[in-house]
Amino acid sequence: MRKKKISFFDIVVYVILLTWGIVIFYPIYNCILASFMTAQEYMESSFSLWVKDFTFEAYEAVFAGGRVARGYLNTFIVIVFQVPLSLFLITSTAYVLSRKPFIGSKTVNNLIVLTMYFGCFAVSQKLVSCGALNC
Repeated sequence: MRKKKISFFDIVVYVILLTWGIVIFYPIYNCILASFMTAQEYMESSFSLWVKDFTFEAYEAVFAGGRVARGYLNTFIVIVFQVPLSLFLITSTAYVLSRKPFIGSKTVNNLIVLTMYFGCFAVSQKLVSCGALNC
């Protein structure tokens, strides 16, 4: 079997991919480390590769208030009720729009595509600014 020769281009690609992997992975790693640090230790050096004083204070503070359970309940409600309803409405609309054209089908299709151009943040900010959403 012949060995593949490693070219200069391969080395450049590997270095770029390794650098990109570190750029992507380190913030996640830093968040996990920060969750096990004391607040004082994190303020003194936010760039760290290991934890000096390992603690569960952050997790105790998060789970003490009971707000995490409420968040999981909200997620469960959305999954059980909103997802099937949305799935039914979206597939029904897609089925109707995929059949023979009718009066206004192009307008409905364009409105659906138009909503895809704007993120949820932009829509919610517009609702707040016009007073339709009370946040």
